Amino acid sequence: MGLEGLGGEIRADFKKRRDEETGRAEVEGAEELAKARREGETILSMAKADADRESQAVLRRDLASARLDARRMLCLARDGVVDLALAEAWNALAGYAKTEEYANLLKSRVDEAVESVGSDAVVSARGQDRRLLRGYRLREEDLESAGGTKVSAKDGSVTVDATFEAAFKEKAPKLRAHAYRRMFG
Repeated sequence: MGLEGLGGEIRADFKKRRDEETGRAEVEGAEELAKARREGETILSMAKADADRESQAVLRRDLASARLDARRMLCLARDGVVDLALAEAWNALAGYAKTEEYANLLKSRVDEAVESVGSDAVVSARGQDRRLLRGYRLREEDLESAGGTKVSAKDGSVTVDATFEAAFKEKAPKLRAHAYRRMFG
């Protein structure tokens, strides 16, 4: 076997080894590629699951926030309706001062207040009510009120506020609660 034969044998051996190595490399490459694809699919699947969980959490938070906002708006709307009802009640009470029955109510309220304050009582009254209260000791300055009076001891130690404003302020929380129950159950 000559040099040519030996060269041919080396080439054939080299080609065989190269083909074997290439085959192994292709198999290993295919295995690595398959492994990388599986890992990629696993990572992608996990990322999708994480994204789904996160989007569900965001959806739940947004829904809870929307419900809270809706409740807040409903409460504000209810408050507005009750405020309107209380304003109507106030207007009705203030309008009572223009009725004929008002004079009797005014005198009876003043009598009760004078009795609790004592004989030295001084009455603060609206200008238009002074004519109804002749016979009582009246302060010179007019009372600014929608109706009613303030009765105080001459020395100012005791005061009975019998104005419509004081009565309405005292009753407003109960009126508000009653209006809520009546309107909204």
